[in-house]
Amino acid sequence: MTSAANPQQPTRAQVEQQMVTAQKQLSDLSDKLLSSATKAGKAIVVTSTINLDSSPTRDFTKPEVSAEFLRERSSITEWRSADNPANSFKVGNGQSAMDIGDVKGSHMQVVFGRTLYQVFVVEPGTYNLVGSTHVIPRISLANPAANTKIRRSALGDVVLDETTFTEFEKGQRWQDATYRTDRIRQTRCTSVRVVNGECMSTADASYDQVQQTGAAGWTSTTKANEVAGVKAKAQLRRPFASFSVAPGEVVLVDGFYGDAPNFGFAEKDCERVESAQVRCEINRYSMVRVPTSVQDFRKTTPPAELGLPLAGEVLAKVQYREPKIFAKATGTSSTRWGQDYVLTER
Repeated sequence: MTSAANPQQPTRAQVEQQMVTAQKQLSDLSDKLLSSATKAGKAIVVTSTINLDSSPTRDFTKPEVSAEFLRERSSITEWRSADNPANSFKVGNGQSAMDIGDVKGSHMQVVFGRTLYQVFVVEPGTYNLVGSTHVIPRISLANPAANTKIRRSALGDVVLDETTFTEFEKGQRWQDATYRTDRIRQTRCTSVRVVNGECMSTADASYDQVQQTGAAGWTSTTKANEVAGVKAKAQLRRPFASFSVAPGEVVLVDGFYGDAPNFGFAEKDCERVESAQVRCEINRYSMVRVPTSVQDFRKTTPPAELGLPLAGEVLAKVQYREPKIFAKATGTSSTRWGQDYVLTER
């Protein structure tokens, strides 16, 4: 009886070639989709979020730096059609069509300065900014009172899923020198003929030999720590901002980034809805406006150089569309990403 031979594993070069081929196929599909969208009565929206690669060099050996990066990377902003809630798109790092496996994702991403531009194909209509999701490590929730009827907020609510995150703490510890003891065995002469120095008898002998195997000194250590945190999903009952786009249009709209935690609530307005889930009615919601301009967008890498020559012809027609903002500017640029806006319950 013979067993079937195991299929030969692909080489690294073959795997890399397969990845290149797959990427080329995805680029071709995105190119065709973007170039045909406006002809089919769809619209193209170019909008912005933060460019994580524009940040200064991060020292990820520091847990607080890793926590901040996770907060920034996980922030996702949701735009939803006022005409048909089934039509929506989400803006943020990791929201490309390839990343999420959905045509609702971004079909092209380019950067300029601190801004990441993402390109979406959408149904025409009016779109409202209706919420955001975030991962927020290093935060613990108070346990809300049981059987309490909370007041409904006109602004919206946030659902907080309690979880834990693993942080790695780098350090040093003193390590003493290390040694190894070897047993050395020898045969020795115990009597010698005086006349000619011939060995007349022998005996076995052994002794211990100690050798240093490691020098004393400071050595690097890594310690894994579990820290509390939440996954937050905020949903607004009235829009933070909105814009409209007509069939066949290609528009550039300022994006908004949620610098988490970007919502406020009182503990009395929270209830536990599941074992590890708390829902709170919010009284404040803020977003950072990430400024854009057609001039800056045109300074990004040309679509043709990204394998999207047909899309480049369509995107050359892009026009700026200023969003209508229902929130109020805080009066200061409180973050490095742009102007802060806040929407309150009243």
